[in-house]
Amino acid sequence: MKDLDLFSPIPMAYSTTQVPRAEWTYQLAALESGMRALTFATETYFRLNYDGIMCIQHQLPMKDGNFSFVDFLILADVEDNGD
Repeated sequence: MKDLDLFSPIPMAYSTTQVPRAEWTYQLAALESGMRALTFATETYFRLNYDGIMCIQHQLPMKDGNFSFVDFLILADVEDNGD
């Protein structure tokens, strides 16, 4: 099995005929901050809404056997075109 480069792009695709295609860009530092808990997480979810708000949610095990959730909300970069 080939070792994965942690900084290689992750291909993600979503296709539907009802939703127009949209693209957003994010600051790398924000994504890195959102991924810090990945090492300790038992599960991680990525969500992206139609406005470009990304949510990274980590499920973390606690010492008492319960779980805690940590959410990171990241806003997409927006270009100001003077409108």
